[in-house]
Amino acid sequence: MDFEYLKKGIKEIVDVVSGVPEKFQDRCFDVLLASLLAEVEVEPDSSPKVSDTSTKGITSINDKSVVGSEKIPLNAALNVFMRKRKVSLEQLGELLYVETNAEGKIKVHFIHTPDHTTPNATAQIYWSLLYGLKANIESGGDFLVDPEGVREVCKDEGCYDAGNFAKNFKRYETYFKAVPKPNGPPQSLSDEGQSALADFILRLVGQSK
Repeated sequence: MDFEYLKKGIKEIVDVVSGVPEKFQDRCFDVLLASLLAEVEVEPDSSPKVSDTSTKGITSINDKSVVGSEKIPLNAALNVFMRKRKVSLEQLGELLYVETNAEGKIKVHFIHTPDHTTPNATAQIYWSLLYGLKANIESGGDFLVDPEGVREVCKDEGCYDAGNFAKNFKRYETYFKAVPKPNGPPQSLSDEGQSALADFILRLVGQSK
């Protein structure tokens, strides 16, 4: 076991966990430490370097996020998004981590989220963008935004505005291929919506530094 590599890795984990909401810190530390120990025992010399933010070589789902708890499963749509919007695998790993449950289903957990001081209308759209990313990673398909899923997360986060929920989607209609409607089907993020998602990811990750 490479103890110097392990010591350095634990320090990096502590730095990452310190920026995670308190309720997720213990779980985040556990999964990151387990991932680090697996790297040290199996292939310490080939571990990703923190300074490498390149998106080269990310076509395989076996690539690892630098700080993610599990391998982030990449798919064609996500690869195109990352290359076109210049979002690196490392940055995704700083934004979220993934877990696989007993049934083999992938679950995305966000480390960084909209600040609670964000106006409700803006927070709703930010969560819509993140929901699209979550749907892509969990399903391996499109960046689908489920309006009812967004409604629930807005309620949980204290940014739900019942009277303007539908209006907020309409106000940002260019972010979607079709405007999400309450109790309606999920809608895909448009090209403009994916650009907004990339900008928000970089903003969240940048603020965590």
